[in-house]
Amino acid sequence: MLDYNRRIKSIAAREKVIDMFPDFSGELFEDRINARMDVMYIVFDKTDQEYQGLYKIAETKYIDKRGMTAEFKHKVEAGDILLIEMFFEDECRLLKTCCEVKSCEPKDANIFETRIEFIIIKENDKAFWENYIFKKMETLMKAGRQYRG
Repeated sequence: MLDYNRRIKSIAAREKVIDMFPDFSGELFEDRINARMDVMYIVFDKTDQEYQGLYKIAETKYIDKRGMTAEFKHKVEAGDILLIEMFFEDECRLLKTCCEVKSCEPKDANIFETRIEFIIIKENDKAFWENYIFKKMETLMKAGRQYRG
């Protein structure tokens, strides 16, 4: 199996995209891929008496190699550490990782757009995550090519 970087570059060469890695270029791709999936998370916060130890649910909006942007129903602070669990039904795989909140901005009254990035991730989970992104990107590229013509 080719490593992620070589696979991305081979697609870029095949599609005649210049300098595709690490940022996606063109209108279809930027530095992220649209992906909607549920994320369960726990905030590691000793002062959180109401929710301590209970998982909360968020929904991803964008994903990339470094992490994801998700819509949270609760405000978190930049620098907060989260335990994240994501279940990939098609793959029958549970991904567990530790992330840091980079930003949390209110989107509307009860939704906070939150950027989180991996700080601890197992090597095999990292490979799985990158492969998942690669598959999503490849699907979008094929759909775009079919759409154009």
